[in-house]
Amino acid sequence: EMLHSKRHGYGTLTTTDGTVYTGEWQQNKKWGKGRLAHSSGNVYEGEFMDGKRHGYGRSTNTDGTIHEGNYVEGKLHGQGKITLQDGSILDGQFVAGQLTGTGTAIYANGAKYIGMWKDFQ
Repeated sequence: EMLHSKRHGYGTLTTTDGTVYTGEWQQNKKWGKGRLAHSSGNVYEGEFMDGKRHGYGRSTNTDGTIHEGNYVEGKLHGQGKITLQDGSILDGQFVAGQLTGTGTAIYANGAKYIGMWKDFQ
C-alpha cells in the first residue's frame, strides 16, 4: 500500500539484488512484522522498527546458524539464543549482539557451561 507516495501498510519489495521483504511498512520503512530474505539465502522473520530488526525475531543463515530472541537496532539485545551449525546452543543475555552476562552453552559434544559471559567469552 502507498500513503503520500510512501510505502505504508502491508506489501512486498524485491530489490535489484534479489532481496525480498514482505511485511508491514510505515513511512516507507520496514515497521512491524515482516520477512526479509536476502539474496545470499539468509532469512530474518520477526519485528522491525524504523527499517531495522527490532523486537522478537529469528534469523536463519545459510550456514545453518540460527539467532533467535529480542533485537534492538538490528542486533540481539536482551534474552536470546544462538544455535550453531553443529547443534551447539548459546542461550542467555545479549548486549548489542554479544553474549554478555549470565548464559548457558550446551555444546554438540555434550559439554555444558553455565556462568557469566563477556563478549562471547
